[in-house]
Amino acid sequence: MATEIPIEIFSNPKHEWHAKNDPVMGGESTSTVTIDTDSGVGIFDGEVVNVPFLDAPGFITMETKAGRSGKGWIKRLLPKAGDFPDVSSCSALQMVMTSTTPEYKGYRVSFGNVHVPGGRYAYGYKANFKAPNGEGTVTIPFNQFSAKWDDATGDQIVTCAENPKYCPDDETLKSMQTFALWGEGVAGNLHIELKSISAVDCSGNGAVVLDTAAHNTRSAAETVVEQQVRDGSNATDSFLHPIGVVAFVAFVALFGTKLTRRKRKDSAYNKVLP
Repeated sequence: MATEIPIEIFSNPKHEWHAKNDPVMGGESTSTVTIDTDSGVGIFDGEVVNVPFLDAPGFITMETKAGRSGKGWIKRLLPKAGDFPDVSSCSALQMVMTSTTPEYKGYRVSFGNVHVPGGRYAYGYKANFKAPNGEGTVTIPFNQFSAKWDDATGDQIVTCAENPKYCPDDETLKSMQTFALWGEGVAGNLHIELKSISAVDCSGNGAVVLDTAAHNTRSAAETVVEQQVRDGSNATDSFLHPIGVVAFVAFVALFGTKLTRRKRKDSAYNKVLP
């Protein structure tokens, strides 16, 4: 058991994950990202190969960023999906995963959008990690990340220890905005299956006790509310029951459909809406 703040639990993911490869730079690396909620894993599988005109290995990523889910007017009504929690009270990043390619040497992980002048394509704080042989836990202290890294190889140029100005700042830790796992700068195949991503050794109000074996999170406040509903001591909270939420969403959808049909008659109105 560990006190931590969950960033992503793949049995019930809140982020939208996708693959991005070096072919955008003329490379030939390939990868796929598959979210299997039944098995509770996010699968990152691929191969890093040389970029022909550079004669050096390229990159593949499994990445996500903050934003809203849904489309059109419903996107504006729904709460933001994929937002990142405040982990500024935590001291390290932790990933629970299974890997069949622990021998691959180009694993990296990054977060944030900070950009160091001269870095060109280097955005965010990045660190290397070693994948476990089979199932295991990877823990990386935040002071092992650096914003000063080589965008050609992924290697750190100046570490956080060498110059604190390249250490993750509070603004980024309060909202990472982006998160990515990489295979970079080393040719080869990789395969990892992520169960969870969390920040650990936390002291903030968002910290929970997370059972890493079951990947089950529950805050103290949630436990109290659940007990009150069970005992009937706070009947008004029953509106938060999933049935109540579904009914509310159905009402909003019906109202929105009627509103959309009415507004379609006004072409000028449609031009204003994004």
